[in-house]
Amino acid sequence: MSLFRSSFAPLTLALVPLVAPTAAGGELDRARVPAGAEWVMHADFEALTSSRLYRDAHDAGLLDDSGPGEYADLSAEVMRDLQRKADKGGELERLMLQHDFDPLHDFRSMTMFGSIAQHDDAVVAFELGPKAQGILDDLRAKPEHLSVLHGDFTLDTWLEDGNEVRGYLYAQPPREDGSVFVAVCEEREPLVRAARVWAGEARSLAQPTTGADATGARLQARPGTGSMLFVEVAGGLPGLERAHHSSRVFSSARSMRLDVGEQDGLFLAQLTVQTDDAKEARRVAQVIQGVVALASLASQDEDEARALGELADGVDVYAQDATLIADFEIESLRLVEMGKESRARRELRRQEREERREARRAK
Repeated sequence: MSLFRSSFAPLTLALVPLVAPTAAGGELDRARVPAGAEWVMHADFEALTSSRLYRDAHDAGLLDDSGPGEYADLSAEVMRDLQRKADKGGELERLMLQHDFDPLHDFRSMTMFGSIAQHDDAVVAFELGPKAQGILDDLRAKPEHLSVLHGDFTLDTWLEDGNEVRGYLYAQPPREDGSVFVAVCEEREPLVRAARVWAGEARSLAQPTTGADATGARLQARPGTGSMLFVEVAGGLPGLERAHHSSRVFSSARSMRLDVGEQDGLFLAQLTVQTDDAKEARRVAQVIQGVVALASLASQDEDEARALGELADGVDVYAQDATLIADFEIESLRLVEMGKESRARRELRRQEREERREARRAK
């Protein structure tokens, strides 16, 4: 069994919805992203779990379908989930429990980046709290572990079935406060290229643009204040060149940016698509505006329709030169209230179904 696959891949996939750090370090560090990266995704777990939306949704039991107030202690909830996974044989979860690693405090952020053409060169970087070092030491003590020297950089990997490598890990020495920076990648070369950036041997997005950088599209990688999730793609978007002619604004896209976050109690989301066709951007903006208006008009009878209309009221779509911009804004508290109302309606419908079934059985 591959320790890389069984331990670090679940770290990316399974813990993202659970993390909630209180320490600093969650914001996107542009110095961590190579200047040549064509796409980047950053999840700021600190911003997510300190937001009113997250806390109110959790208190209402909306995040896990529990009842309101069922989990007064969020940390205890997360640790119970880790225990359940460890009991099912999860190696990473077992080590996290052994080292008292609490995702609410020891997980800080995740940044992914890579090139558009090569899907297997994606690098995933994590900022972790001090307890992560003990977990890493234990993983390195496994008999399947190998240290791979590549120039001045040492990578970690683990064997599957004794001979097959399933990805690589790079870890910097712990900082003075004990925090740890680690990164993983399926292939060795992309991880080494990224390590050279982190060592100051290659250029990052934090450095000024040079003539060489200016020859192609370059990421900006500047999330807004309170950003929880940020995605940006520079250059043509793969697969969209075959889009239907009615969606040419997307097939002609030269960059795309999505930023989701919260500011001053408002949940915000913005999608920006940079194209080479100003006329098409305006046309698509008008079409989407019409769709949003129809959704607003649908809020006449049913509760769901009224909720849809309220959400539609928070949407603003417009074109700015050749850029299509879609904004969404709603009070975080109201969004949670709508979630509670929707849950209550589902529960009412469920009870009505049960009553009808009982009535049929009684006949």
